[in-house]
Amino acid sequence: MRDAVKKQKIGIIGAGAMGCLHAVFFVKAGLDTFIYENDPAVVDSLREGIMVLSDKPETVSVRTSGDPAVIEECSTVFLFVKSHATDSAMKEAAHRIRNGAIVVSLQNGLGNVEKIREYVPAERIVFGTTSMGASKKDPRTLVPGGAGTIIIGGRNHSAVRTVFGILVHSSLNVTMTDDPETAIWKKAIVNAGINPLGAILGLPNGKLVEIPEILKLQELIVAEAVSAAAAHGIQAGSDEMIGLTRDVCRKTSVNICSMLQDIRAGRKTEIESITGEILKAAANHGLPAPVNESVYLLVRALENRGAPD
Repeated sequence: MRDAVKKQKIGIIGAGAMGCLHAVFFVKAGLDTFIYENDPAVVDSLREGIMVLSDKPETVSVRTSGDPAVIEECSTVFLFVKSHATDSAMKEAAHRIRNGAIVVSLQNGLGNVEKIREYVPAERIVFGTTSMGASKKDPRTLVPGGAGTIIIGGRNHSAVRTVFGILVHSSLNVTMTDDPETAIWKKAIVNAGINPLGAILGLPNGKLVEIPEILKLQELIVAEAVSAAAAHGIQAGSDEMIGLTRDVCRKTSVNICSMLQDIRAGRKTEIESITGEILKAAANHGLPAPVNESVYLLVRALENRGAPD
C-alpha cells in the first residue's frame, strides 16, 4: 500500500490556511502535490514557497498555479475552500478533475458534499471532518494550530481506504467511519457553539468558557442545534455536545476562530453553512431556535458592516 501511495499525485483546491497546511504535510511525505488557487496575488506569493512558522520555521515549496489544469493529472483532489465558495470552486475545476479521481472534502459546515455531488459522482467523494487548525499571517506565511484528528468516510470503501493511506503516509492522525454525516453534524454543532460567539465578542476560544454569561449562551446554542440535528435524523446528546464544545475551547484556548478572522478582515464568513444550515433544519421540522437565529443575524450584520477601521 505504501508504494501505491507514493505514486499518487495530490491536488489541492484552495491555498488558504488549511490547503497550505495539508500541502506541507503531503510534500514533506514525498508526495507530488499541486495547488490550484484562483487569487493571482496568492499564487504569486507562493512561488517563493510556504513559510511555516513553528518551533523550527521552514519554507516548503509547493507547485501552485492559477490554472485549474494543474490538477488534471491528480488521482486525489482535496477541496479546501470556504463553504460558500464550494460551488464556484467546483464549477471552475470540475472539468479538470480527471475521470476516476477521488475528491475529498474536510471543509467546515453542512451542505458541501451535496454541492460537490452536482459535479462528481457520489462514489468518488470522500468526506469528513478535521480538528486540525491553522491560520495565515499573510498569503505565504502559515501558522499551524497544533495536532488534530481527521475523520473520513464515504460510499466507496476503496476510495476511503485510498485517502486513509495518503493521510497516514503523511503522518496525519486519521480514522475511518461508516457515518461521516454524523461526524460533520457534530462538528457543525461545535462550530455553532464557538465561532459566532467568538466573532461577535471578538474573543479567542478559551475566553468563551471563562465568562458565565457566555457559557449560558453557548449551552442554549448547542441545545437548539442538537434538537435540530435529532429532527434531521442525527443523534447527538446535548450533554455530550456541550462538553465537547467546551473541551475544544479549552484545547484551542489561544486560537482566533476562522469566523472572527473573517470578520476582522472584512471577508464573508461561513455562518450560512454552520448556523444557517442548523436554522434551516430546525425550520423544516417546526422547531424554534431563537438563540441561534440571534447570533446568526448578529454575524450577518457584522459581515455587512465590513472590515472595522
